[in-house]
Amino acid sequence: EYLGVHVPDDGRGVLQDMHWSSGLIGYFATYLLGTVMSVQIWEKAAEELGDLEEQVERGEFTPLREWLGLNVHSQGRKYPPQELLRRATEAGAYAVLLKPVALAAISAILRDAFPAAPAPPSAPT
Repeated sequence: EYLGVHVPDDGRGVLQDMHWSSGLIGYFATYLLGTVMSVQIWEKAAEELGDLEEQVERGEFTPLREWLGLNVHSQGRKYPPQELLRRATEAGAYAVLLKPVALAAISAILRDAFPAAPAPPSAPT
């Protein structure tokens, strides 16, 4: 009701995430961090590979796979996650939240994914 979204049943509502029904709601933060990190990795790969979105649309994954192999996968557990991300993207895992360029990229991805999303309700006064 608060979000203005009608959910017909629990399977398509709060129970759609298997963690929530077990009371494990803390996983959301880790998903969010993973999403923020993936945006940074995508942006850096796109910067270095050029027409990355067009390559993916054409089903050409080799350049991205090779870039990820060189910059991320080959490092394995050599570095802690934040250091690996910094080395791969020249940014820090948490610093992205403070960088306007990264925020703009995340906002653009969300706007593309949810173009018809309603504006959030105003805070109660």
